[in-house]
Amino acid sequence: GDVLVGLANYPQIILDIILNELIAFHQQEIISANILMRELKPNANNCFVCGPNNPIGLRLIFTIQDDICLSHFTPEPHHCGYDGVTHGGIIFSALDDVMANWLFLQGHTALTAKCEIRYKDSLPVGTRVRLEGRCLRQKARLAQMIGLIIREDTNQIIAEAEASFMLSTESGMNN
Repeated sequence: GDVLVGLANYPQIILDIILNELIAFHQQEIISANILMRELKPNANNCFVCGPNNPIGLRLIFTIQDDICLSHFTPEPHHCGYDGVTHGGIIFSALDDVMANWLFLQGHTALTAKCEIRYKDSLPVGTRVRLEGRCLRQKARLAQMIGLIIREDTNQIIAEAEASFMLSTESGMNN
């Protein structure tokens, strides 16, 4: 509140410069994350959820902040099941990937062993959501993960998933 009131006292040209700098910084952050994911995932560039080369994929970009894997997504009309409602399989896929990418960004290659999802509400097409994934515990080659899809406009949880992932022993990326 106070910051916005303070900004109202600046000339429009200064506000435009600030806005342009923020946009440029955010775009550079997205470009850097996309390059990083491409360099680290040469074998997943066609992944339906995060692959940058998949022409029909979601192309989500994942980052880690405060030990939480994050991404954002706005479902489009071609992601629906019932008219105007995002298909549950799209929601499931996004949740699976936000959990898997928490592991990936920690240096692990992993496969989903088991996943349980609870849909709490429908997700209207065009509604921006935040994906969150984090590790509950890890023991030997098994990681217990949790994932959430949260509406950005209301902070309502649309769906949550708990999953077990098997860490790969074949990848040179394992810690």
